[in-house]
Amino acid sequence: MLSALVRLKCPEVANVVRDYSRAEYVEVTEKLASALLVDTPLAVANTCAAWAAVDGPFSALMREHRTFRYDPTNLPVRVMFSHFLAFMRDKALTPEIFCWPGAWMAGSRVHASVQTLFERHSALFVDKEDDDGVFPRLQSDRDMDAVQSMFESFYAANVTYDMTDQWIRLSGPFTYDYRWLSASGEKPHMKQFADHHFQSVYGIHPDRVTLL
Repeated sequence: MLSALVRLKCPEVANVVRDYSRAEYVEVTEKLASALLVDTPLAVANTCAAWAAVDGPFSALMREHRTFRYDPTNLPVRVMFSHFLAFMRDKALTPEIFCWPGAWMAGSRVHASVQTLFERHSALFVDKEDDDGVFPRLQSDRDMDAVQSMFESFYAANVTYDMTDQWIRLSGPFTYDYRWLSASGEKPHMKQFADHHFQSVYGIHPDRVTLL
């Protein structure tokens, strides 16, 4: 759709990008957004950045993001939304890097600050070459105990979401197919892990649920 828009309404933007600069980004996105009758990506990023500001409505959530010590209520949502806001805050400052990362991570534009920005928004969780399980990514600017605790709480909540989905939608006993989380974890251990967190939320052990 954007390609068609350039051809039909904004042909001049096809030759604007030369330096991969913020000014070029602003010029092109403003013309495209105007033709589409939508807010520009930079306007959206600025709105999110205002939400994440010290005096913004999500300042408390961003404090959790800085420390990785999240309130347990809806923890996966808190984690993902806070990282989205942090991403948009940096995008508001340097939209050109997020639009053209390849141009800013090679050649004459390479700078340590770009690498720092890339690392800041890298995946929270990773696997290993020889292990399909999920692991927290090491982060030099955060306490590793807090990172590990957030990781465990994040996936405990996801396992509980899955157990809840089974409880509502599926017939028969609960299944504990969580090899995606820990390839080396034995099924009895994963069952114990899932049952413990299910009980902490609902106050009943899954083995006590009556099958109809």
